[in-house]
Formats: sequence, structure tokens, C-alpha cells
Amino acid sequence: MGKGKKILIVEDDPDIAQATAKALEKLGFEPAGIFNKGEEAVEKVFAIRPDLVIMDVVLDGQISGIETSRHLEQFLNLPVVFVTGHRDIAAAMSANRRVALLKPFTVGDLQKAIEAAFTASSNKN
Repeated sequence: MGKGKKILIVEDDPDIAQATAKALEKLGFEPAGIFNKGEEAVEKVFAIRPDLVIMDVVLDGQISGIETSRHLEQFLNLPVVFVTGHRDIAAAMSANRRVALLKPFTVGDLQKAIEAAFTASSNKN
């Protein structure tokens, strides 16, 4: 499934970011970079050209994950999988047809979320 697909990770917890990168590799994806601030992701996204973004809702820096995703959507039509430690935020995002994962998540959970995000993105086009 993941062969050749690049995924950008935007996560302020370095341990979670590294674990996510390893999980992506297990699934056959290429971790295309890790950033802990939304501003960095927005600045670097054109050089990286990822196929999908895994985005924490709460980030270091000036803008949240949700705001970062809005900036990325403005420039590129990228699917986003949001991750959060807050059950209520995950439920609210899912209700708004966004793909959200609740921390901690398994490799299987991550795979299902990525598949859902790619499917939702292809249905938009």
C-alpha cells in the first residue's frame, strides 16, 4: 500500500514522532520529514512534496495543527491524519469528516487512518 508514498510528520513530542516514523516504515511508507512546529511544515512542504501529512492537533510554535492543515490545504490538496491525546477532539474531528487518531495508537490504527485519509481525499477530486 505505502510503496513510494511520502508522509510528513508534524508532531511536537519527539518520542511519538520517531515511533510514528518507524510505524510508517513498517507499513512501507517513506517518512519525509519530522517537524514540531506548524510554521516549519508550511515553510518546507513545497520542497518535500509529501503525499499525506500526519499532524498533531497541539504543536509547539504559533499555530495549531488544525491551522497548519488549513495553510497546507490552501497551497496543496494534501490528505491529513490528525493525532491527538484528547478523546473529545478526536470525536469532534471525526464528526466533521476528518480522519483523527487517538494517542496512543497502534500500527494497525495508523494504517486504517492513512487508508481513510487517502480515500477521503480521492473522493474530493
